[in-house]
Amino acid sequence: MSSYDEAYHPPSCTCDLPPGPISVQEFLRSCFYPRLLKNKEYRKELTIGGIRSYVPQPRRRDFLGTEYEGTDIWDASPRHPLLCLEGHYAWESGDDKNPSSFTVNTGGRTLSTLKNLIERGDYIDGAHFKHHHGEKDDCHCGMGRDTAEILLAEQRKAALLKRTNGTPVLQNFMGVYELRFHVQSGSEGLPAGIQKVEHIQSTLVLRPPDLEDATSVWLLSRDAGALPGNCAGFLCFENSSDKTNLFIPDVGKIVLIIPETRKSDMKDYLSALREEIPDGVRMNPGKSDSLQQLTGYRQGIIEWNDSESQYQVKEFLRKITGLELHLLRSTRPLMMEVHDRAYEPVTPVSQDRLSEFAFDNGEEFYVKIRRMRNAPLESFRLLLGPGIDSSGLQQMNGFEARNLGVDEASGGTLWKIFVREEILQNGLWASMQVQSHHESVWVEVLDHGSTVEQSGSRLQIVTKESI
Repeated sequence: MSSYDEAYHPPSCTCDLPPGPISVQEFLRSCFYPRLLKNKEYRKELTIGGIRSYVPQPRRRDFLGTEYEGTDIWDASPRHPLLCLEGHYAWESGDDKNPSSFTVNTGGRTLSTLKNLIERGDYIDGAHFKHHHGEKDDCHCGMGRDTAEILLAEQRKAALLKRTNGTPVLQNFMGVYELRFHVQSGSEGLPAGIQKVEHIQSTLVLRPPDLEDATSVWLLSRDAGALPGNCAGFLCFENSSDKTNLFIPDVGKIVLIIPETRKSDMKDYLSALREEIPDGVRMNPGKSDSLQQLTGYRQGIIEWNDSESQYQVKEFLRKITGLELHLLRSTRPLMMEVHDRAYEPVTPVSQDRLSEFAFDNGEEFYVKIRRMRNAPLESFRLLLGPGIDSSGLQQMNGFEARNLGVDEASGGTLWKIFVREEILQNGLWASMQVQSHHESVWVEVLDHGSTVEQSGSRLQIVTKESI
Protein backbone atom coordinates (compact mmCIF):
# COMPACT_ATOMS: atom_id res chain seq x y z
CA MET A 1 0.00 0.00 0.00
CA SER A 2 1.31 3.48 -0.90
CA SER A 3 2.68 5.73 1.81
CA TYR A 4 2.32 9.50 2.03
CA ASP A 5 4.11 12.19 4.02
CA GLU A 6 1.19 14.67 3.93
CA ALA A 7 -2.56 14.47 4.62
CA TYR A 8 -5.48 16.90 4.91
CA HIS A 9 -6.42 17.90 8.47
CA PRO A 10 -10.16 18.83 8.71
CA PRO A 11 -11.41 22.01 10.40
CA SER A 12 -13.32 20.72 13.43
CA CYS A 13 -10.75 18.56 15.16
CA THR A 14 -10.53 19.05 18.94
CA CYS A 15 -6.77 19.64 18.69
CA ASP A 16 -7.61 23.16 17.34
CA LEU A 17 -5.07 23.01 14.51
CA PRO A 18 -6.22 24.94 11.43
CA PRO A 19 -7.52 23.00 8.43
CA GLY A 20 -5.09 22.25 5.63
CA PRO A 21 -2.13 20.04 4.69
CA ILE A 22 -0.31 18.43 7.60
CA SER A 23 2.87 16.36 7.75
CA VAL A 24 2.90 13.08 9.65
CA GLN A 25 5.38 14.47 12.20
CA GLU A 26 3.19 17.54 12.80
CA PHE A 27 0.10 15.36 13.12
CA LEU A 28 1.68 13.10 15.74
CA ARG A 29 3.11 16.01 17.76
CA SER A 30 0.30 18.56 17.52
CA CYS A 31 -2.89 16.56 16.98
CA PHE A 32 -2.60 12.89 17.94
CA TYR A 33 -0.61 13.41 21.16
CA PRO A 34 -2.72 16.27 22.68
CA ARG A 35 -5.91 14.34 21.96
CA LEU A 36 -4.40 11.21 23.46
CA LEU A 37 -3.87 13.07 26.74
CA LYS A 38 -7.20 14.87 27.05
CA ASN A 39 -9.80 12.90 25.09
CA LYS A 40 -11.50 10.08 26.98
CA GLU A 41 -14.39 9.61 24.58
CA TYR A 42 -14.49 7.73 21.29
CA ARG A 43 -11.43 5.65 22.07
CA LYS A 44 -10.94 2.54 20.01
CA GLU A 45 -8.70 -0.45 20.64
CA LEU A 46 -6.09 -0.70 17.90
CA THR A 47 -2.90 -2.66 17.42
CA ILE A 48 0.10 -0.29 17.58
CA GLY A 49 3.55 -1.83 17.39
CA GLY A 50 2.09 -5.28 18.01
CA ILE A 51 0.35 -4.25 21.23
CA ARG A 52 -3.38 -3.52 21.65
CA SER A 53 -3.85 0.07 22.78
CA TYR A 54 -6.75 2.49 23.13
CA VAL A 55 -6.42 5.61 20.98
CA PRO A 56 -8.82 8.50 20.22
CA GLN A 57 -10.93 7.79 17.14
CA PRO A 58 -13.65 10.48 16.88
CA ARG A 59 -16.66 10.14 14.62
CA ARG A 60 -15.99 11.46 11.11
CA ARG A 61 -19.02 13.73 11.00
CA ASP A 62 -17.73 15.45 14.15
CA PHE A 63 -14.52 16.67 12.51
CA LEU A 64 -15.33 16.94 8.80
CA GLY A 65 -16.18 20.26 7.19
CA THR A 66 -19.83 20.89 6.33
CA GLU A 67 -19.10 20.56 2.61
CA TYR A 68 -19.11 16.79 3.18
CA GLU A 69 -22.53 16.70 4.86
CA GLY A 70 -24.70 14.13 3.13
CA THR A 71 -21.80 12.27 1.50
CA ASP A 72 -20.75 8.68 2.16
CA ILE A 73 -18.08 9.77 4.64
CA TRP A 74 -20.47 11.91 6.73
CA ASP A 75 -21.04 9.15 9.27
CA ALA A 76 -20.15 7.94 12.76
CA SER A 77 -17.22 5.77 11.68
CA PRO A 78 -14.29 6.07 14.14
CA ARG A 79 -11.31 7.49 12.27
CA HIS A 80 -8.24 9.65 12.69
CA PRO A 81 -9.15 13.29 11.81
CA LEU A 82 -7.41 12.95 8.43
CA LEU A 83 -8.39 12.80 4.77
CA CYS A 84 -6.41 12.01 1.65
CA LEU A 85 -4.81 15.33 0.63
CA GLU A 86 -5.07 14.81 -3.13
CA GLY A 87 -8.58 13.45 -2.82
CA HIS A 88 -9.79 16.39 -0.73
CA TYR A 89 -8.44 19.10 -3.02
CA ALA A 90 -9.67 17.37 -6.18
CA TRP A 91 -13.15 16.62 -4.80
CA GLU A 92 -16.16 18.73 -5.74
CA SER A 93 -19.61 18.68 -4.24
CA GLY A 94 -21.72 16.10 -6.03
CA ASP A 95 -18.86 13.82 -7.06
CA ASP A 96 -19.68 10.12 -6.77
CA LYS A 97 -16.44 9.31 -5.00
CA ASN A 98 -15.26 11.05 -1.85
CA PRO A 99 -11.82 11.45 -0.30
CA SER A 100 -10.74 8.50 1.79
CA SER A 101 -9.82 8.70 5.43
CA PHE A 102 -6.13 8.31 6.14
CA THR A 103 -4.65 6.16 8.86
CA VAL A 104 -1.18 6.39 10.43
CA ASN A 105 1.69 3.92 10.46
CA THR A 106 3.94 4.66 13.45
CA GLY A 107 6.94 2.81 12.06
CA GLY A 108 6.33 -0.31 14.21
CA ARG A 109 6.55 1.53 17.52
CA THR A 110 4.27 0.87 20.46
CA LEU A 111 2.08 3.62 21.84
CA SER A 112 4.26 4.08 24.92
CA THR A 113 7.43 4.36 22.81
CA LEU A 114 5.67 6.81 20.52
CA LYS A 115 4.66 9.00 23.47
CA ASN A 116 8.23 9.03 24.80
CA LEU A 117 9.63 10.08 21.41
CA ILE A 118 7.10 12.90 21.09
CA GLU A 119 7.79 14.14 24.62
CA ARG A 120 11.53 14.27 23.85
CA GLY A 121 10.91 16.07 20.58
CA ASP A 122 12.46 13.25 18.57
CA TYR A 123 11.68 12.49 14.96
CA ILE A 124 9.52 9.36 14.52
CA ASP A 125 11.47 7.53 11.87
CA GLY A 126 9.40 5.50 9.41
CA ALA A 127 6.06 7.09 10.34
CA HIS A 128 3.78 7.78 7.40
CA PHE A 129 0.17 8.16 6.31
CA LYS A 130 -1.71 5.64 4.21
CA HIS A 131 -5.23 5.12 2.92
CA HIS A 132 -7.63 3.47 5.32
CA HIS A 133 -7.66 -0.14 4.22
CA GLY A 134 -11.44 -0.29 3.84
CA GLU A 135 -11.72 2.78 1.63
CA LYS A 136 -8.68 2.82 -0.61
CA ASP A 137 -10.57 1.79 -3.74
CA ASP A 138 -13.20 4.47 -3.28
CA CYS A 139 -10.95 7.48 -2.73
CA HIS A 140 -11.42 10.37 -5.13
CA CYS A 141 -7.66 10.63 -5.69
CA GLY A 142 -7.73 7.34 -7.58
CA MET A 143 -4.36 6.38 -6.17
CA GLY A 144 -5.41 3.94 -3.45
CA ARG A 145 -3.87 0.93 -5.16
CA ASP A 146 -1.18 2.66 -7.23
CA THR A 147 2.27 1.17 -7.26
CA ALA A 148 5.13 3.18 -5.86
CA GLU A 149 6.31 3.98 -9.39
CA ILE A 150 2.94 5.40 -10.44
CA LEU A 151 2.63 7.39 -7.23
CA LEU A 152 6.09 8.82 -7.81
CA ALA A 153 5.13 9.89 -11.33
CA GLU A 154 1.96 11.58 -10.05
CA GLN A 155 3.86 13.47 -7.35
CA ARG A 156 6.36 14.63 -9.92
CA LYS A 157 3.59 15.69 -12.30
CA ALA A 158 1.90 17.76 -9.58
CA ALA A 159 5.17 19.35 -8.50
CA LEU A 160 6.01 20.44 -12.05
CA LEU A 161 2.48 21.71 -12.80
CA LYS A 162 2.39 20.23 -16.30
CA ARG A 163 4.73 22.92 -17.62
CA THR A 164 4.55 23.93 -21.29
CA ASN A 165 7.57 25.05 -23.25
CA GLY A 166 7.00 28.58 -22.05
CA THR A 167 5.59 30.30 -18.98
CA PRO A 168 3.27 33.23 -19.82
CA VAL A 169 4.51 36.46 -18.24
CA LEU A 170 3.79 40.16 -18.24
CA GLN A 171 7.06 42.00 -18.78
CA ASN A 172 7.21 45.51 -17.34
CA PHE A 173 8.84 48.17 -19.52
CA MET A 174 8.75 51.32 -17.32
CA GLY A 175 5.13 50.75 -16.36
CA VAL A 176 4.08 49.30 -19.69
CA TYR A 177 3.23 45.59 -19.50
CA GLU A 178 3.64 43.37 -22.56
CA LEU A 179 2.69 39.73 -22.92
CA ARG A 180 5.73 37.46 -23.30
CA PHE A 181 6.83 33.90 -22.54
CA HIS A 182 9.69 32.86 -20.30
CA VAL A 183 11.60 29.74 -21.35
CA GLN A 184 13.72 28.32 -18.55
CA SER A 185 15.72 25.87 -20.65
CA GLY A 186 16.26 26.21 -24.37
CA SER A 187 15.16 23.45 -26.72
CA GLU A 188 14.47 22.88 -30.42
CA GLY A 189 16.19 26.06 -31.42
CA LEU A 190 14.35 28.18 -28.84
CA PRO A 191 16.91 29.78 -26.49
CA ALA A 192 16.29 30.20 -22.77
CA GLY A 193 14.98 33.61 -21.69
CA ILE A 194 12.09 35.93 -22.61
CA GLN A 195 10.42 35.15 -25.95
CA LYS A 196 7.74 36.94 -27.95
CA VAL A 197 4.36 35.29 -28.28
CA GLU A 198 4.81 34.46 -31.95
CA HIS A 199 7.95 32.42 -31.19
CA ILE A 200 6.04 29.97 -28.99
CA GLN A 201 4.52 27.27 -31.18
CA SER A 202 2.45 25.26 -28.69
CA THR A 203 -1.30 25.59 -28.97
CA LEU A 204 -1.60 25.27 -25.18
CA VAL A 205 -0.01 28.61 -24.34
CA LEU A 206 -1.80 31.85 -23.51
CA ARG A 207 -2.20 34.42 -26.30
CA PRO A 208 -3.46 38.05 -26.38
CA PRO A 209 -7.00 37.21 -27.57
CA ASP A 210 -7.42 35.02 -24.45
CA LEU A 211 -7.35 38.19 -22.34
CA GLU A 212 -10.27 39.93 -24.06
CA ASP A 213 -13.23 38.46 -22.18
CA ALA A 214 -12.06 37.92 -18.60
CA THR A 215 -9.79 39.55 -16.04
CA SER A 216 -6.45 37.75 -15.76
CA VAL A 217 -4.40 37.55 -12.55
CA TRP A 218 -0.57 37.70 -12.54
CA LEU A 219 1.87 37.36 -9.63
CA LEU A 220 4.90 39.64 -9.79
CA SER A 221 8.29 38.00 -9.31
CA ARG A 222 9.97 38.67 -5.96
CA ASP A 223 13.42 38.73 -7.63
CA ALA A 224 13.85 35.32 -6.05
CA GLY A 225 12.32 32.98 -8.64
CA ALA A 226 13.14 31.78 -12.12
CA LEU A 227 11.37 34.77 -13.70
CA PRO A 228 13.17 38.09 -14.19
CA GLY A 229 12.35 40.72 -11.59
CA ASN A 230 10.35 42.84 -14.05
CA CYS A 231 7.98 39.99 -14.93
CA ALA A 232 4.68 38.76 -13.49
CA GLY A 233 3.75 35.11 -14.00
CA PHE A 234 0.22 34.03 -14.93
CA LEU A 235 -1.90 32.73 -12.03
CA CYS A 236 -5.46 32.34 -13.28
CA PHE A 237 -8.52 33.95 -14.86
CA GLU A 238 -11.53 35.21 -12.96
CA ASN A 239 -14.41 32.72 -12.76
CA SER A 240 -11.85 29.97 -13.22
CA SER A 241 -13.18 26.43 -13.44
CA ASP A 242 -9.72 25.06 -12.68
CA LYS A 243 -9.72 23.74 -9.12
CA THR A 244 -5.94 23.58 -8.79
CA ASN A 245 -4.58 25.17 -5.64
CA LEU A 246 -3.28 28.73 -5.90
CA PHE A 247 -0.38 29.53 -3.60
CA ILE A 248 -0.36 33.09 -2.23
CA PRO A 249 2.87 34.26 -0.49
CA ASP A 250 2.68 36.32 2.68
CA VAL A 251 4.35 39.25 0.87
CA GLY A 252 3.63 39.92 -2.79
CA LYS A 253 2.23 41.96 -5.66
CA ILE A 254 -0.48 41.04 -8.16
CA VAL A 255 -1.11 42.62 -11.57
CA LEU A 256 -4.61 42.44 -13.08
CA ILE A 257 -5.34 42.84 -16.79
CA ILE A 258 -8.96 44.06 -16.85
CA PRO A 259 -10.81 44.21 -20.21
CA GLU A 260 -13.24 47.06 -20.84
CA THR A 261 -16.27 44.81 -20.36
CA ARG A 262 -15.14 43.92 -16.84
CA LYS A 263 -14.02 47.39 -15.71
CA SER A 264 -17.12 48.31 -13.71
CA ASP A 265 -17.41 45.07 -11.73
CA MET A 266 -13.69 44.85 -11.05
CA LYS A 267 -13.61 48.47 -9.91
CA ASP A 268 -16.20 47.58 -7.25
CA TYR A 269 -14.12 44.60 -6.06
CA LEU A 270 -10.93 46.67 -5.94
CA SER A 271 -12.64 49.55 -4.14
CA ALA A 272 -13.80 47.16 -1.42
CA LEU A 273 -10.29 45.70 -1.14
CA ARG A 274 -8.77 49.18 -0.94
CA GLU A 275 -10.76 49.79 2.25
CA GLU A 276 -8.83 46.88 3.79
CA ILE A 277 -5.44 47.68 2.20
CA PRO A 278 -5.53 51.48 1.63
CA ASP A 279 -2.00 51.83 0.27
CA GLY A 280 -1.85 48.58 -1.64
CA VAL A 281 -4.62 48.80 -4.27
CA ARG A 282 -4.88 50.93 -7.42
CA MET A 283 -6.21 50.75 -10.99
CA ASN A 284 -4.62 52.56 -13.95
CA PRO A 285 -5.31 52.73 -17.69
CA GLY A 286 -3.47 50.04 -19.62
CA LYS A 287 -1.24 51.03 -22.51
CA SER A 288 0.76 48.00 -23.60
CA ASP A 289 1.30 47.77 -27.34
CA SER A 290 1.05 44.00 -27.33
CA LEU A 291 -2.44 44.14 -25.81
CA GLN A 292 -4.05 46.46 -28.38
CA GLN A 293 -7.05 44.16 -28.64
CA LEU A 294 -8.00 45.39 -25.19
CA THR A 295 -8.85 48.95 -26.13
CA GLY A 296 -9.48 50.94 -22.98
CA TYR A 297 -8.45 48.08 -20.68
CA ARG A 298 -7.35 48.73 -17.11
CA GLN A 299 -4.39 47.54 -15.15
CA GLY A 300 -5.03 46.71 -11.51
CA ILE A 301 -2.26 46.55 -8.91
CA ILE A 302 -2.54 44.84 -5.51
CA GLU A 303 0.36 44.80 -3.00
CA TRP A 304 0.48 43.32 0.50
CA ASN A 305 3.15 42.66 3.14
CA ASP A 306 1.55 41.00 6.17
CA SER A 307 -0.68 38.07 7.07
CA GLU A 308 -3.87 40.11 7.54
CA SER A 309 -3.47 41.76 4.13
CA GLN A 310 -2.67 38.36 2.64
CA TYR A 311 -6.01 37.07 3.94
CA GLN A 312 -7.83 40.04 2.36
CA VAL A 313 -6.13 39.33 -0.98
CA LYS A 314 -7.23 35.69 -0.75
CA GLU A 315 -10.81 36.84 -0.07
CA PHE A 316 -10.62 39.09 -3.15
CA LEU A 317 -9.40 36.17 -5.27
CA ARG A 318 -12.13 33.93 -3.84
CA LYS A 319 -14.78 36.44 -4.94
CA ILE A 320 -13.53 36.87 -8.50
CA THR A 321 -12.47 33.29 -9.23
CA GLY A 322 -15.16 31.31 -7.44
CA LEU A 323 -12.49 29.10 -5.87
CA GLU A 324 -13.09 27.88 -2.34
CA LEU A 325 -10.91 29.54 0.27
CA HIS A 326 -9.10 26.27 1.09
CA LEU A 327 -7.81 26.18 -2.50
CA LEU A 328 -6.11 29.57 -1.99
CA ARG A 329 -3.14 28.36 0.00
CA SER A 330 -1.01 30.69 2.15
CA THR A 331 2.74 30.21 1.85
CA ARG A 332 5.80 31.26 3.80
CA PRO A 333 8.26 31.28 0.90
CA LEU A 334 11.47 29.28 1.07
CA MET A 335 14.71 31.30 1.02
CA MET A 336 18.34 30.35 0.37
CA GLU A 337 21.71 31.59 1.61
CA VAL A 338 25.01 30.54 0.01
CA HIS A 339 28.14 29.66 2.02
CA ASP A 340 31.60 28.36 1.12
CA ARG A 341 33.28 25.22 2.49
CA ALA A 342 34.28 27.12 5.64
CA TYR A 343 30.60 28.03 6.20
CA GLU A 344 31.37 31.69 5.48
CA PRO A 345 28.69 33.69 3.62
CA VAL A 346 29.36 34.14 -0.09
CA THR A 347 28.72 37.58 -1.58
CA PRO A 348 26.49 37.74 -4.69
CA VAL A 349 28.08 38.75 -7.98
CA SER A 350 26.77 42.35 -7.72
CA GLN A 351 23.91 44.48 -6.43
CA ASP A 352 22.22 44.02 -9.80
CA ARG A 353 22.72 40.24 -9.71
CA LEU A 354 21.77 39.33 -6.14
CA SER A 355 20.72 35.78 -7.01
CA GLU A 356 23.99 34.93 -8.82
CA PHE A 357 27.08 33.43 -7.14
CA ALA A 358 30.48 32.56 -8.64
CA PHE A 359 32.14 29.12 -8.20
CA ASP A 360 34.66 27.15 -10.26
CA ASN A 361 34.13 23.69 -11.72
CA GLY A 362 34.46 21.06 -8.99
CA GLU A 363 34.05 23.60 -6.21
CA GLU A 364 31.84 22.58 -3.29
CA PHE A 365 29.45 25.00 -1.60
CA TYR A 366 26.66 24.94 0.97
CA VAL A 367 23.12 26.23 0.69
CA LYS A 368 21.15 27.12 3.82
CA ILE A 369 17.42 26.74 3.25
CA ARG A 370 14.85 28.37 5.52
CA ARG A 371 11.35 29.85 5.40
CA MET A 372 10.36 33.47 5.80
CA ARG A 373 9.19 34.61 9.24
CA ASN A 374 10.92 31.58 10.84
CA ALA A 375 8.18 29.18 9.76
CA PRO A 376 9.19 25.47 10.04
CA LEU A 377 10.54 23.87 6.88
CA GLU A 378 8.59 20.58 7.07
CA SER A 379 8.65 19.29 3.46
CA PHE A 380 9.48 20.96 0.13
CA ARG A 381 10.83 20.34 -3.36
CA LEU A 382 14.40 20.96 -4.51
CA LEU A 383 15.01 21.40 -8.26
CA LEU A 384 18.68 21.32 -9.29
CA GLY A 385 20.21 22.31 -12.61
CA PRO A 386 21.99 19.55 -14.57
CA GLY A 387 25.38 21.15 -13.85
CA ILE A 388 25.12 20.45 -10.09
CA ASP A 389 26.35 17.26 -8.46
CA SER A 390 23.79 16.36 -5.80
CA SER A 391 25.00 12.84 -5.05
CA GLY A 392 25.71 13.73 -1.42
CA LEU A 393 22.12 14.71 -0.62
CA GLN A 394 21.02 11.24 0.41
CA GLN A 395 24.01 10.78 2.71
CA MET A 396 23.35 13.89 4.81
CA ASN A 397 21.80 13.52 8.25
CA GLY A 398 18.67 15.16 9.58
CA PHE A 399 16.43 14.98 6.54
CA GLU A 400 15.11 12.61 3.90
CA ALA A 401 15.93 13.25 0.24
CA ARG A 402 14.14 11.32 -2.49
CA ASN A 403 14.97 11.70 -6.19
CA LEU A 404 11.77 12.20 -8.23
CA GLY A 405 13.48 12.17 -11.63
CA VAL A 406 14.39 14.63 -14.37
CA ASP A 407 12.29 17.71 -15.10
CA GLU A 408 11.79 17.59 -18.86
CA ALA A 409 11.00 21.34 -19.04
CA SER A 410 14.27 22.52 -17.47
CA GLY A 411 16.56 19.49 -17.62
CA GLY A 412 17.02 19.69 -13.85
CA THR A 413 16.59 16.98 -11.24
CA LEU A 414 13.64 17.15 -8.86
CA TRP A 415 14.04 16.07 -5.20
CA LYS A 416 11.48 15.67 -2.44
CA ILE A 417 12.91 16.83 0.88
CA PHE A 418 11.37 16.10 4.26
CA VAL A 419 13.03 17.52 7.38
CA ARG A 420 13.29 14.97 10.14
CA GLU A 421 14.95 16.67 13.09
CA GLU A 422 13.33 19.50 15.02
CA ILE A 423 16.61 21.40 15.23
CA LEU A 424 16.68 21.69 11.42
CA GLN A 425 13.15 23.09 11.02
CA ASN A 426 14.47 26.67 11.18
CA GLY A 427 17.33 26.13 8.76
CA LEU A 428 18.69 23.24 6.73
CA TRP A 429 22.21 22.95 5.28
CA ALA A 430 22.68 21.09 1.98
CA SER A 431 26.04 20.32 0.38
CA MET A 432 26.40 20.76 -3.40
CA GLN A 433 29.15 20.82 -5.98
CA VAL A 434 29.56 22.48 -9.37
CA GLN A 435 29.87 19.56 -11.76
CA SER A 436 30.16 21.50 -15.02
CA HIS A 437 29.50 25.03 -16.23
CA HIS A 438 28.83 23.58 -19.68
CA GLU A 439 25.36 22.73 -18.35
CA SER A 440 22.95 24.97 -16.43
CA VAL A 441 23.97 25.43 -12.79
CA TRP A 442 21.11 26.61 -10.61
CA VAL A 443 19.13 25.69 -7.49
CA GLU A 444 15.39 26.14 -6.87
CA VAL A 445 13.36 25.49 -3.73
CA LEU A 446 9.56 25.45 -3.82
CA ASP A 447 6.52 23.88 -2.20
CA HIS A 448 4.79 20.79 -3.60
CA GLY A 449 2.20 21.69 -6.25
CA SER A 450 3.40 25.29 -6.42
CA THR A 451 5.95 27.29 -8.43
CA VAL A 452 9.22 28.88 -7.39
CA GLU A 453 7.65 32.35 -7.82
CA GLN A 454 4.76 31.53 -5.52
CA SER A 455 6.55 29.76 -2.72
CA GLY A 456 10.31 29.62 -3.19
CA SER A 457 13.50 31.12 -4.49
CA ARG A 458 16.20 30.49 -7.08
CA LEU A 459 19.95 31.04 -7.28
CA GLN A 460 22.26 30.84 -10.27
CA ILE A 461 25.89 29.67 -10.20
CA VAL A 462 28.19 31.41 -12.72
CA THR A 463 31.90 31.21 -13.54
CA LYS A 464 34.30 33.57 -11.80
CA GLU A 465 35.52 34.70 -15.23
CA SER A 466 32.03 35.99 -16.05
CA ILE A 467 32.02 38.56 -13.25
